[in-house]
Amino acid sequence: MSAVPLLDFRWVAFATLVIVLEIPLLALRWGNVVAALAARNERMTHIVMIAITAIGQFFVQVLPSVAGDGVRAWLLARLGCDWPNAVTSVVIDRAIGVGLLVAFGFAILLLPSGLAALGGYRDAMLLLYGGLLLAGDKTLTKKVLRFHGIRTPEFATIYRGALDWAGDLQFPVIVKPPQEDASLGISSASVVRELKDLFARIDELQAEYQQPVLVEQFIEHPFDRRSLCPRRRPQPASGAEESRTSVRIVGQRGHGGKPENAFCGRSTIAA
Repeated sequence: MSAVPLLDFRWVAFATLVIVLEIPLLALRWGNVVAALAARNERMTHIVMIAITAIGQFFVQVLPSVAGDGVRAWLLARLGCDWPNAVTSVVIDRAIGVGLLVAFGFAILLLPSGLAALGGYRDAMLLLYGGLLLAGDKTLTKKVLRFHGIRTPEFATIYRGALDWAGDLQFPVIVKPPQEDASLGISSASVVRELKDLFARIDELQAEYQQPVLVEQFIEHPFDRRSLCPRRRPQPASGAEESRTSVRIVGQRGHGGKPENAFCGRSTIAA
């Protein structure tokens, strides 16, 4: 009690306000994730999402955090959301929270405050946090690599008709969202060889992920499946078996081993 007179009640009021706003803000973020998954219905109002988030936070206080996430997914499923989308929304929401913590940690390390407690590890922590942030955006990573003279495939970044970066590309190219991982947004349709397919794929990804699209030079190479078992000698595959176990994406080739449908990426993509 002797420390109460030393408290700065302005900071106490600010901390109380942050705690009060935490649950509504978390509910707003989670609701946007559910809406992005096209799993939100008329029963999932903002008030309901706040209530579910508050219930989940209660369970987090007395049980492991995964229990609170499980309760959130269960309550969302009771409102009519299918289980896969309910669980996916909770996982994405949790991943966004981790990403924000990494971003805040990186910003805090840049502040000229009393960080001497880290000793000689401050630069190492900056590299760690900076690397984690770069890993979340493929376009930013490729720009940093180019700046340091490290060769990467040619690429272009496009968002709603605006061209942020353009290299000299040739078909085939691979089109993918730069801010996703675990191969999200990548399918057999991601590798395109014609201009009309390129623009169609760009429109599809922008409508689904609401972010810029990375168009990258596709490097054709056969995938070779080899046995990793040291005690078994791999047997050569027959023609029929090889067609099932080997994957090679190739196009119509002309003279000299070059694709016939090559194009200049800078001028064509900008159009």
